[in-house]
Amino acid sequence: MTEKTFSIKPWLVGLGVVLLTTTPVAMLLFYFSGWTAGEEFSPDDFSRREFSYNIVPFTNYTRRGIEYTDKTSVLAKTLIADQLISGTAKDGGKKTWHLIFDSKSNTALSNDFDAEILCQYLDLTNREGENVWIVWNSKHDALAKTFWPIIQGLARNKIYWATPPIMRRALSLETANDATFPVYLTTAASLAYFQAGQESQSQEDLTRAIDLLSLSIELQPEAPAYRARAACYRLMGNKNQSGDWINKAQLDEQSALNHDK
Repeated sequence: MTEKTFSIKPWLVGLGVVLLTTTPVAMLLFYFSGWTAGEEFSPDDFSRREFSYNIVPFTNYTRRGIEYTDKTSVLAKTLIADQLISGTAKDGGKKTWHLIFDSKSNTALSNDFDAEILCQYLDLTNREGENVWIVWNSKHDALAKTFWPIIQGLARNKIYWATPPIMRRALSLETANDATFPVYLTTAASLAYFQAGQESQSQEDLTRAIDLLSLSIELQPEAPAYRARAACYRLMGNKNQSGDWINKAQLDEQSALNHDK
């Protein structure tokens, strides 16, 4: 009788080698598949910061938390120093951050409604490598005091799509104190708030719609904005069964009639 010997088949050896070499790599790929990086913009003081974090898939565990790196530009610091933007959080709350981009977003999509579109304009440089807005401010110091609060207001309300035409108009000015520019700024901003308010109303976000329409009226009181806000007030009154909202609607309707004259 022959003695049996134990032997490992070659294919088992090969499988073991494959598992030993690929399993750690697969685990690392799985572990870091939740890695995200990006950049944010604060309309409160025009500061920026990069961020990165890793959420382990299928869990809420964030490895080492969110890491931030300040990327605030010289222009933002100059605007604060020259008191051309407020530099403080709106209504005394926490600083607001709006997304510029992140590694999970589809960069092929339009970013006109994101902070990225404004940041692209803020980063413009001339042939000498100077930031065009620092140069512009030095040439249009009086207009800058009206221009930058308008831009900041639109940014704070996430109406980024309205900033490019206004900024292009600013760069096209041929004189240091163009008297038509402040009028253009008021009209353009008022229209942007009105359009954004109508959009919010169509999405049934009545609180935001009222806020935006109020900003439009504050800049340029006109009948369409009063009527749009009156409609929002009535919807709020019907929703909450509150006579206060109906009273506000009636006042706006009267204001609209007055501005029609």
